[in-house]
Amino acid sequence: MPILDKSDAKALIYYPSGNDTAESQFPLISYLHGLAGGGGLDIEGYAVLFAQMASYGFVVAAPLSCNDGCRDQVNAPYTDCAGLPSVQPANWPSYYGEQLKTMEWAHSAGKEGSDPILSLIDWDAGVGIAGHSMGGQATAITASKNCVVQHFGARIKAAVLHHAANGAVGGGPTPGKTNVGTNVSIPTAAFTSSGDSIWAETRYLRCCASRRRVEAADAVSRRSWLQPP
Repeated sequence: MPILDKSDAKALIYYPSGNDTAESQFPLISYLHGLAGGGGLDIEGYAVLFAQMASYGFVVAAPLSCNDGCRDQVNAPYTDCAGLPSVQPANWPSYYGEQLKTMEWAHSAGKEGSDPILSLIDWDAGVGIAGHSMGGQATAITASKNCVVQHFGARIKAAVLHHAANGAVGGGPTPGKTNVGTNVSIPTAAFTSSGDSIWAETRYLRCCASRRRVEAADAVSRRSWLQPP
């Protein structure tokens, strides 16, 4: 995928097995990995999760770019909709652009018929966005009103955050500070736990979608989402 960040131009695609004809179509989920989740063996830790998601009738596209943050710090025009929020670390703000790039690539390749798997995507059903840790933070930015309205004709319908990284903007993890979650404009499910020892402050990630679901499990590690291949 040549439009991805120059750190890595590849993506993983998971889809329902046994349904490889044009008669069967499925919604797309654009999924962003967490820190160090895009390179080497770490990305394989998502294999079980992606397979389970696909088994429910989704095509899952997960870019491998930005393993430890993006090299392309601007990412225009894919970051024009929300700008570059002052989230930390410094090379993370443009990451959400990879989610939008992945959707654009899948849409173009699928509509052109150049890829039989991407041709399975049902664009009329809407698109889902999701991400883990660093990718969860980025997904909250993609879910902002401007990005949802400007991309794919408002086809982005729902978001899921898995142990999202700190979403504080221009301040620490103190409640009441500006947060990327305050701009969320679509139904969003956020999963975290009291066992998250890395980003405990994500308990303050505020979402103002009209409908939302927050799951907080006791003493569950953020890496419980990742399973060995």
